Amino acid sequence: MKDEQTEVDLHLANLEKIRQSIATKEKEITMLNQVKSDNELTMKETQKQLDAVETEIKEIEKFLVILDEQCTAFLGSFTSNQAARAQEISDTIQAKEVLAGMSEEGAAALAQLDHALQHVRKGKL
Repeated sequence: MKDEQTEVDLHLANLEKIRQSIATKEKEITMLNQVKSDNELTMKETQKQLDAVETEIKEIEKFLVILDEQCTAFLGSFTSNQAARAQEISDTIQAKEVLAGMSEEGAAALAQLDHALQHVRKGKL
């Protein structure tokens, strides 16, 4: 009977250790579930941030395409515009010189006309 009681006591002690082990494992499971939940939340937030960054990258890429098209068009017409401006400047300088020459010739012609008119007036008076 003593052996039986010892075995029962050992068995009960074993059961208590198993219950403690189960309680410890349940606490670990609870903690791990909490960590898992926290990590899933962090992953969702990170995924949202990643999506936002990818959207921003796509918008920037579209903007760069538009900018490239505009700059290419501007640079393409820049050379021809510069040549046209240089021609306009040259034409303006030439017109100025022509007008300056006409002004001198015109002044001389007016002086001759004035002189002729004075002679005509003197003859009529």
